[in-house]
Amino acid sequence: MLRLWPLLLCFVMPPLAAAPEFTVQTILAALAQHPAGTVKFTEAKYFGVLDVPLESEGTLHFRAPDFLEKHTTAPRDERLTINGSQMRYESGGQTLTLDLADQPAASVYADSLKNLLNGDYAQLQTEFYLQLTGSPAHWALSLRPKQSALQSFVQSITVDGMNRGTGAIIQRITYESPNGDHSILTLAP
Repeated sequence: MLRLWPLLLCFVMPPLAAAPEFTVQTILAALAQHPAGTVKFTEAKYFGVLDVPLESEGTLHFRAPDFLEKHTTAPRDERLTINGSQMRYESGGQTLTLDLADQPAASVYADSLKNLLNGDYAQLQTEFYLQLTGSPAHWALSLRPKQSALQSFVQSITVDGMNRGTGAIIQRITYESPNGDHSILTLAP
């Protein structure tokens, strides 16, 4: 009877759940579970010619597949809206509208963020080398441009996040420029 005990446990005990796979694809799929949302942000931009960072705060709104709005409320009110391939910037009563196809630097930032939030693995891996580190609970996804045209605008993008029961959330995005300038966008739900 003692020899049958392990076999009997197999029938009595429920099977153990397999740990979720920890890959770039699973993180992006978890991010895509939120097709729309608004979060508060703080941003610090570091430029080599300045002794202190330029700091701002506001809200970031996303609606899949291609609407993104960054509304800065401090130190001054300004709004950057991307809808499809159009970018609109409003500040101090002035409005500027541009086609992102004509603005490669702005396009890199906008497209990378939209593709992340949409969970678009195919597009991201076409443009970037992707490296995931950490654990399923707290992870970091590094994006390094494959094409020299992109490399002239951005050296790397690092996305730090975590998983919650409702999917993955982004906590911080760091953009590194080839000249050493960088910005850190911190998000709070």
